[in-house]
Amino acid sequence: MLGKLIKYDLKAVSWLLIPLHILLIAASILARFIITSGAYLRTPNAILIMEVAGYVILFVIVTYVTAFMIVYRFYKNLFSDEGYLTHTLPVTPGQHLLSKTLSGVIWMLIDYFVILASISIVILVPGVLENSQELIAEMDKALEMPSILFWSTTLLLGLLSCVTNVVFYYLCITLGQLFSKHRVIAAIIIYFALSTLAGVLSTIIMIVVGLMPMSMGFHSSLVAYETDVAGNLMRMYIATAIFTLVGTIISYIISYYILNKKVNLE
Repeated sequence: MLGKLIKYDLKAVSWLLIPLHILLIAASILARFIITSGAYLRTPNAILIMEVAGYVILFVIVTYVTAFMIVYRFYKNLFSDEGYLTHTLPVTPGQHLLSKTLSGVIWMLIDYFVILASISIVILVPGVLENSQELIAEMDKALEMPSILFWSTTLLLGLLSCVTNVVFYYLCITLGQLFSKHRVIAAIIIYFALSTLAGVLSTIIMIVVGLMPMSMGFHSSLVAYETDVAGNLMRMYIATAIFTLVGTIISYIISYYILNKKVNLE
């Protein structure tokens, strides 16, 4: 049954998200052609600016529409009028939450890799690739570590954020439905409030563990950071990963509890 739920949830948003992501890749290929063919040199500045703006806008639209469709699907299927039918299925609330989480994460991962592919198509033109060894050497020197380690760690944090974002969105929706009126507005307010709180807590943690200037004076802390860029960067990544993972687990548990005990569709 879980597999059927995931398949159904994926299909419910694919009608829009698949064409959007294909369009983004197509726009990236077109942008690469314009760059490599030198067509941009013969294009009026006004048109070139419009093309760049169009690509950026499409890039942003794909990202936000993906997140919106995941959230909308969760809300509509569980907490709108459709929820009356959903909750009559021989499926536990935990299975509903798990299926929605997995399907949402799958689409977040697709979006993540399509965005990476889009950026790579546009940026990794022949001129950049020809000088890639020099660029890598400069980055290794600046980071004081192999750049492949930096990018691999960044990629892993990005993958973790795909899970974290979905679970956090669902937490806000489930908390919002506890209100008797204006549940969507409540969920939005909760989202911004919790996002701000998470930002403040993460900053405090970074300061306490000495990963941000202030813990021992701005100047001395900044100097200490600059003398161990690689070590501090890795410690910051590890602290971020732990903080994010703990927050994700807590968010999932709260959502699970609400779906089991506090669902009110009225």
